[in-house]
Amino acid sequence: MNRKLAVTLIALVVAVAFAGTMTFTFAGTPPETIVIDKAKNKKPGVTFPHKEHSERISCETCHHTAKTPEEAESCFACHGKEPDIPDPSAMSAKKNPFHLTCKVCHSDLKKQGEATGPTKCKDCHNAE
Repeated sequence: MNRKLAVTLIALVVAVAFAGTMTFTFAGTPPETIVIDKAKNKKPGVTFPHKEHSERISCETCHHTAKTPEEAESCFACHGKEPDIPDPSAMSAKKNPFHLTCKVCHSDLKKQGEATGPTKCKDCHNAE
């Protein structure tokens, strides 16, 4: 294969891969906020600024089973309904995936000196 053809094919593959990720990242309109209140018998629900997060991180970070934005569902579409998929609202705070994902990311950003979100229980779980 000649060099020009090889470079063209590589550029095409990179362009298609980039376009695919951009489609996943920007397709659809995420809601401004969502309320996560499945464990409200333990703590007040959390009003999650969904749109703000969707502008900073990719959808698949949280919607780990979705291949496209249209496939993104509520966490509780699977978690808590399927016997082999744990229900976050029934877990301890140390094992809850919301706590692990959100708190760890916020703590890491804080260590790096970047603007971040809350890391203390009452900052998310408030009665407002």
